[in-house]
Amino acid sequence: MSDPRRTVVFWGAGATASVNMRMTGQQASFLRTIAGRENDQGSQLERRVRDALGHERGERWVSALRDLLTVLGDDIENEHPLSSISKCRMDVMRCNWRADADDDAIRYRIIELCTLYDWPALRLVIGICPVTPKGKIQLADLFNILDMHSRSRHGFRAEGGVFLSPLRVSAARNALMLLLNTLFYVDWRHVCEKDNSE
Repeated sequence: MSDPRRTVVFWGAGATASVNMRMTGQQASFLRTIAGRENDQGSQLERRVRDALGHERGERWVSALRDLLTVLGDDIENEHPLSSISKCRMDVMRCNWRADADDDAIRYRIIELCTLYDWPALRLVIGICPVTPKGKIQLADLFNILDMHSRSRHGFRAEGGVFLSPLRVSAARNALMLLLNTLFYVDWRHVCEKDNSE
């Protein structure tokens, strides 16, 4: 039997709220903010991450998420994240990975990550999600767009007429799950740290 102090169980609608984690609408707002679609569309990655996570979250979470999104190609607009791998992306990967890795190993690792998690594609899909009169998106709409095309193995045109192949659609959904799981983890750690400080 597992140790109950190390087991986390999520159940039913609103269960996350009872443990001070973001509910569905707040998760959608997090995604829209981090993608640069909320308020100031052109804001820098650092500011988007800080605004999306919330200013009460620690600097380590902001820098970790900023680095992840940098490696995944946040600076890429309307292109595939592997169209060019900048020195900045290489440097960030170098700081967050094996110290003995050479440039080829670092480049290969970036290629692996971007193939699995297509952050620029997810940003484009967030950009075509229907927006409510209050300027919000529905998380269900985002999942529906990705799931509908993933299951049919069809690509589609996203924002700016960029064609997202079935592979990119699948990798965009992976990026969505990665970010939501990251958000849950950061929120959970924040709750644990608050509990430990009281």
